[in-house]
Amino acid sequence: MHHERSEQRYSAVPEALRERLRAFWWAHPYRCVAVGQTTWRYLDGGQGQRLVLLVPGGHLPAQFWFGLCEELERDYRVVATDAPARLGLLDPRAVADGLTGLLDALGVLGAAIVAHGEAGLAAQHLLQSYPHRVQALALVNSPLLDPRTGSDRVTRAAHWLAERLPWRWVGARVSAVHPRPLPHTVWAPYTRALLETPGVAVGRQDWVALVDAVSAACRATHLDRRALTGWQGRSLIITASDDWRSASHAGPLSQRLGAPIEWFTDGGQALAALYPEALARAVRSMLQAAWALDGLPLDAPYLLGADEP
Repeated sequence: MHHERSEQRYSAVPEALRERLRAFWWAHPYRCVAVGQTTWRYLDGGQGQRLVLLVPGGHLPAQFWFGLCEELERDYRVVATDAPARLGLLDPRAVADGLTGLLDALGVLGAAIVAHGEAGLAAQHLLQSYPHRVQALALVNSPLLDPRTGSDRVTRAAHWLAERLPWRWVGARVSAVHPRPLPHTVWAPYTRALLETPGVAVGRQDWVALVDAVSAACRATHLDRRALTGWQGRSLIITASDDWRSASHAGPLSQRLGAPIEWFTDGGQALAALYPEALARAVRSMLQAAWALDGLPLDAPYLLGADEP
């Protein structure tokens, strides 16, 4: 059962927004495609030759991108996936490989990628290994792909607390996408209902397993600075200043990718659900810049890559 599509779950949401959500469900039936040993579950909407691929982190469902899909589908084809961890993929390197297979299954060579949370690490792997597949990259609440990520003091402290204290006390504080308190926006009732859906707020074992997989993948990272030579894409960093997991990573990410930072004052890891219109404006600006380029040299080094990590 797709718990996030339960009508009763959104009883506290204003009727106008609930009606939009019902229309979204009707227009976006879940689709599945097998890529290797993984069955990707996704939503597909919009139209056009340009594809925007939305990938959430944590254990979030594809519906996390509801508001952003509404905005971007006016101009682009938009595919939103379930979080890789929700599909059984924990290692960001395996997720990056899986995303190339998903692009193949969708019938495209490349796409603009919007990745959230842990999926942002996979998107950085994708850009490093397959830059010819990435036409633009927006990282939302994403950590930095670096050997020190996942081993920093704050993450180690959260991991220690998660393993030792009762999960009912500490789980919501260290693991949930749900910020405390939730900012008062028109999207707050919807966001609260979505984040309280079974399977989104995970238990101790699932959270620790994802953190451990991310830390191991980051420690094994060896970046090739030459990989992006000639890359013509555009990138954007989006984060909330109250997100304890990613706010400090925005500066290093910006420096590495030469990307501007779009700051939100609150919203934590849930800002994409709380502020979809503002997020859409920032992402749309990046897309327009990325896809307005003319005269792309076909012999650019990054375009000569092959799908081999």
